[in-house]
Amino acid sequence: MGVALRRSAFSPNIRERMDHSCAITDAEGNIVAQAEHIPVHLGSFRVGVKSCLTGLVGRVLSSALAM
Repeated sequence: MGVALRRSAFSPNIRERMDHSCAITDAEGNIVAQAEHIPVHLGSFRVGVKSCLTGLVGRVLSSALAM
């Protein structure tokens, strides 16, 4: 997963410096797998994913109610 991100990246920070982290989460935003890169990013990863999921759920519900 991390190698695919690095190979497809346009940013030299990711491609050359390998300054990135990758993870797969479940529906609640809990990390179930992570790539072996910079694990320090993953401390905030869970919080960021949960925040995004909360925002998306609100938008999806708003769109569904508007129909």
